[in-house]
Formats: sequence, structure tokens, C-alpha cells
Amino acid sequence: MRILMVIFVFLNVSLMAQKSSPNVYVKFPSDKILFYQQQPTSLILYVEKQNKDILIPAMIKKASNVKSVEQGNKDKYHYYKVEFVNPLTVELAKQFFKNLHLSEIYTPKNKKIYIDDMLTQNEIESFKNMPPQTFKSSENIGNANHIDYYNFKVFNLESKIQSLYSNNYPFQLFSGNVADLKDKLMNAKLERDNFVQRNNR
Repeated sequence: MRILMVIFVFLNVSLMAQKSSPNVYVKFPSDKILFYQQQPTSLILYVEKQNKDILIPAMIKKASNVKSVEQGNKDKYHYYKVEFVNPLTVELAKQFFKNLHLSEIYTPKNKKIYIDDMLTQNEIESFKNMPPQTFKSSENIGNANHIDYYNFKVFNLESKIQSLYSNNYPFQLFSGNVADLKDKLMNAKLERDNFVQRNNR
């Protein structure tokens, strides 16, 4: 298989917090969807020099499926060229990122991808086949002073997320649409919780 060089730019790496998640910008010279339509066997990771990145090489070397690691410097970055034993499928890529304690990565267009949302085809099918949720219509869904308003916002976002599994999920993932809706859903649930707390005082 032709080696695909993929560049990862790590920003804001914390020395003290091994499990913190730095921003990772993924660059790849292909129109194909990474890990789904094309599986790289080589990655290049760039880490800003002003951040203490001594933990990165150790975590890379301990990661499963890593064949070799070359380290160097370029401009304001440390870089690590990582060769893998096997091509990075979705499953292997997900495990690699988790070994580096990453919770999310970013595309060159600054589209966020949550690592947990990198699903295999079987997982996508499972989510796709889940029965749709229902919401009992209410005249209060437009009233921000009523719980139905917040319940409907949550229901609407969950329904939109559910629809992505049937609409070219890998494309939706790398377009940032999945993470965008997940963030909106998290905020909607937080708004609902805050509303409940205010009204229980």
C-alpha cells in the first residue's frame, strides 16, 4: 500500500496534565476520507517547541501498532514521523489517538472530530438501525419559561444526530457536523439543567 503522509499539528500541550487533550490539526493530501476511504501507514506529528512535549515521544512509542518513530525539529515545532506496522483503519487510528490521551482532533479547516465519534461501519449500522425517538407535541415548545421548550431542543438535536448515521456518516464526521451537533446538544442539556435548578429553588 502506498504510504500516505498525514501531518498532525499539536497545540497547547500540557506537561503537567498527561491526560489533557491538545488541539490536533490533521492535514492530509487527499480528497478521500481519512481512515474510512484511505488508511495511512505513516503519520507526521508536529508539536510546538514552546510547550514541554517530553511526554509525547514516550506515549507514541508505547502505542500499539507503532513500528518506528523518528524525531526532529523544524521552525517552531518538534516533529515525530511515526511508521505503523499495519495501515490505520478507523479502529486502529482511534486506539492510537486514545493512547496519546486525545479526546478530539481537528481538520485543516478547523473542523472538530471527537475521537469517540470515529465509528466503524458496523457501529454506524448499529446506530442507524436504532428506533427513532418520539416527542409528544406541546403548545409550550416555544415558551422558554417552560420545560417543554428545553426538552424539545434536546429532542430536536438528538434527532439530527441520529439522521447523520444514515447520511454518509464519515463525510459528516470529517466535515465537523457530528461534533458541532454534539456540542450543541451538550449546551442544550446544560440549559435544561440550569432551568430545572432555577425552578427548584
